[in-house]
Amino acid sequence: MSLCVVAPMIWVGFLTKSRQRTIEKLRLHKKKLVRARQRLEYLSLHDALTGLPNRRFIDQMIAQPRRPGPDDCLILIHIDLDRFKEINDTKGHAGGDTVLQTTASRLADLAGPNDVAARIGGDEFIFASWSTDPEAKANGLAEQIVDRLEQPLFIDGAECVVGASAGVAWETEQARGRDLSQLLLNADLALYEAKKAGRGRAAIFTEELRAAAIQSKELADEFDHALDSDELVAFFQPQFDANTLAIAGVEALARWDHPKKGLLGPNAFLDVAERLGRSGDMDRLILQKALFELTRWDSLGMQIPRVSVNISARRLAQADLLAELSALPVANGRLCFELLETISFDHLQPVLSEIIPAVKELGIEIEIDDFGTDHASIVSLLRFEPRRLKIDREIIKPIIASPSQRRLVSSIIEIGRSQNIDIVAEGVETMEHAKILKDLGCHLLQGYALARPMSSEQLIEFCRMKDNGLTQAG
Repeated sequence: MSLCVVAPMIWVGFLTKSRQRTIEKLRLHKKKLVRARQRLEYLSLHDALTGLPNRRFIDQMIAQPRRPGPDDCLILIHIDLDRFKEINDTKGHAGGDTVLQTTASRLADLAGPNDVAARIGGDEFIFASWSTDPEAKANGLAEQIVDRLEQPLFIDGAECVVGASAGVAWETEQARGRDLSQLLLNADLALYEAKKAGRGRAAIFTEELRAAAIQSKELADEFDHALDSDELVAFFQPQFDANTLAIAGVEALARWDHPKKGLLGPNAFLDVAERLGRSGDMDRLILQKALFELTRWDSLGMQIPRVSVNISARRLAQADLLAELSALPVANGRLCFELLETISFDHLQPVLSEIIPAVKELGIEIEIDDFGTDHASIVSLLRFEPRRLKIDREIIKPIIASPSQRRLVSSIIEIGRSQNIDIVAEGVETMEHAKILKDLGCHLLQGYALARPMSSEQLIEFCRMKDNGLTQAG
């Protein structure tokens, strides 16, 4: 064979092998791209810390459900850790990560072949399952989950109990095949109910919960409008000197003059105000109204030594509080802030340690309200040197029939005297209560036996009748 024939054949063979190598490289590159895309898709659907599926995974699962069997119904259990924040605050982020990873592991252990345990954000998890008998399986799973997450875990060698609450909802046979996005909202409502009932438990979604949620949303919208439309009014309940029964001050109380429902007490809207983040706005409004009325009473020659107003934790933490208070035209000792004992004194310690002395420097007194309703120690309360301590009505109520309860009240009064703190008894329902409290050395009395909360106009008339000796106890 001549060289002229061999050379083109060699060249063709070289081109063929080169093309094959190029094709192979392209094939390998394509495989890498596919694997990279699969990896990115996996990462987008899974939580980096725990390795569990994430919220996007759950959303896709709900949007495009794949049923293990034609008659299976989807079960969703929304889980929220009860004491995660405390662990995170005391053990740091590493401790918090340990809690989340342990929780993920425990939920994964409970998951069967067709179940999904997912972390959807923060300390919230979802457990999804399928069953032809969803009610029975959902109840059993929820109980297992709450029990398993209540078991102790160890962080840096220390035993910790976190616990969890769970909201449970499932697809009914009648609704099978419909839009499942509502199911997660139902589980959310049930979770809220579980936490409201005391945490460490599971709650089942019901239509009554949905109706209550709708009503709560409507009330929140109405209250938001009420604040902006000046529908909140101030009522006043007098406090009396225990020895002379002279008026020693009044407490300002918020009422909602609802355009359709009439006058509503604080139980109807305090929780709503807090959820909306507007409790501070409400406090500011009632304070303004109370000081306006105090000026009015002074102009009428009424002897009202001071007015007390409640102040929320949210209001205490507002940056503009001191500037607003500094501008108030009120004399020293004539305005008092009542702090609920249920405010987390330990949690707010840095804020309170700075704000309360500054408030007192402005001549505003501090009073601890509802003492005895929570677990704040009297040592932590006395740290703020309040001018007065108000004993909760539930402690006062039994003193007529209970010697031990009288001894408790007497002990609180003695502590107050030793610290130069006046004691106010709230919930004085009968004149017998008033006599016992006077004999025990209580300083001030407040309750229905002496006067009910009233409008400013009613208080003016009450004081006029009292001055004329016309008022009657009760």
